[in-house]
Amino acid sequence: MVKWPFLPKDAGLEIAKTEGAYLFTPEGHKILDAASGAIVNNIGYGREEVAEAIKEASLNNTYVLPPFLTPEREELLDELRQHWLPSHLTRIHLSSGGSEANESAVKLAIQYQASKGKPEKNIILTRSLSYHGTTLNMSGISGHTARKRGLESYVPAPRTIETPYPLRCPLGSFHPEAKDYYLDNLKEVIKALGAKILLLY
Repeated sequence: MVKWPFLPKDAGLEIAKTEGAYLFTPEGHKILDAASGAIVNNIGYGREEVAEAIKEASLNNTYVLPPFLTPEREELLDELRQHWLPSHLTRIHLSSGGSEANESAVKLAIQYQASKGKPEKNIILTRSLSYHGTTLNMSGISGHTARKRGLESYVPAPRTIETPYPLRCPLGSFHPEAKDYYLDNLKEVIKALGAKILLLY
């Protein structure tokens, strides 16, 4: 049985296969994966064209050190430059996944502020319900307490703002003043911390 901190004790579900937007149990029960895995599989499961593209890329360049360019990296960088990045952003850091990308973003922000003579600008502000990855630092920055249980003495303790979640608003579900409540919370925290804020996640 798989243990997961968000499920009741001894709860679990075995998935035998996946296809399209569905998960299948060994007994053949079909389950709609409305969350697309961990919100990372929005193209669906079992896509032949994706499998072929992965196979082709793996056979061509299994792994090349990040400083070296490959046709695939050049294509990605061109796409980012043309359609995503403002012209004043001229440097790109490639990473292998979300946790590593977030770690790198925090590290670069800290190093940048230190290089500008502002090492005190080091507070990371995050939402009370948030997920930024599974590495040690990202577990600490993330807002879910269950994900960092037992790690409290090792991980950073970020400052938090309330997650704007109308269904669970402390004023009442879908309360008409929810927007103002969450905005006021954000303003109060920013005012209290001031210029020491490094990043908002």
